[in-house]
Amino acid sequence: PLASNIHFELLSSTIGNNNRYFVRMLLNERPVQIPGCPTDNPLCPWQRFYNVAQMRIGDCDMNANCDLE
Repeated sequence: PLASNIHFELLSSTIGNNNRYFVRMLLNERPVQIPGCPTDNPLCPWQRFYNVAQMRIGDCDMNANCDLE
């Protein structure tokens, strides 16, 4: 619809000394499935999201653009 919005959230979970990161996509403030990520949960593990985005974006240097290094 007109004036829709898409929002990405980066979430973290700490279990013991292990930090895990997840991405959640919201469409009009409601969680939606990220294509290429597990279908049983709206949270997509960061590495999976990174790999899916890298495949779809192609030549974009995610490390440089997202300041990951």
